[in-house]
Amino acid sequence: MIQNFSSNPPLGRFQNNGYEYLSSIYRMKEEHDLLSSRGITPYIMPVKVLVVACLAIEEYINVAGFRVDPDWKEFDHENESVKDRLERVFELIGTPVNFDTGIWKDVLGLFEMEKRIKKHSRGLIRYHEEEIPEVIKEATQKYPIRLSLALAEKAIELLLANSTLSFSLGKVMSLI
Repeated sequence: MIQNFSSNPPLGRFQNNGYEYLSSIYRMKEEHDLLSSRGITPYIMPVKVLVVACLAIEEYINVAGFRVDPDWKEFDHENESVKDRLERVFELIGTPVNFDTGIWKDVLGLFEMEKRIKKHSRGLIRYHEEEIPEVIKEATQKYPIRLSLALAEKAIELLLANSTLSFSLGKVMSLI
């Protein structure tokens, strides 16, 4: 009998890359102190965590989308904005979503910062502190590791809780 000790078993379409991204954030959080103590720029891990938090959230948006939308695969979810995908998911769930305050405003801010830093994050390890682009310093200050992680966890929790496959009796009755 062959045992698969991989943390990423072959689950086909049920495999959730968002879970892998989220677990990597926990590892990066632990590595951050070690890197900082060795004099490596304190900007690397917060920026990496911010980007990976966005990836995790995107994957869980897709999990929720596939749960609530039988046409999610045909919906151009790869090219639609995060806001448009969230609007679609919550519209299908029948729950209002507010992007002006709260978690979803913070999530959109996280994704906006990710867009801004992408062009500067390559080669980040080679920068000396006086060469770090201002947008990277701003991202590190505005989204420290703990905040990026907390936003990802809360967004994922809400997506999973709201996209559950169980429906209220009222919703089931309205479908009959």
